[in-house]
Amino acid sequence: MLQRIDKLPVGLKKRNSLILVYGEVTGHKHRLDKGQVFEDNAGKMFVSLKSRAVLLHEEHDPITLEKGNYAVIRQKEYLMKDMVRTVID
Repeated sequence: MLQRIDKLPVGLKKRNSLILVYGEVTGHKHRLDKGQVFEDNAGKMFVSLKSRAVLLHEEHDPITLEKGNYAVIRQKEYLMKDMVRTVID
């Protein structure tokens, strides 16, 4: 999930790839057609778009993103009261 934010945090490292996440099960990937992807020291990702961009994935329709900054939120699924795991593709 991408959540729009006002500005990027300080101290991010630029990633050399526009791939946000690889699918652990299928091998497919969520990737941007343009923009910049950053990561903080904890591994959280952020996206900066100077213009409209498209998020692509082999198994669903493209998602258009407007110019701006975004935090990449890895969604969690709650299986039981105390059991949580990151959603895998």
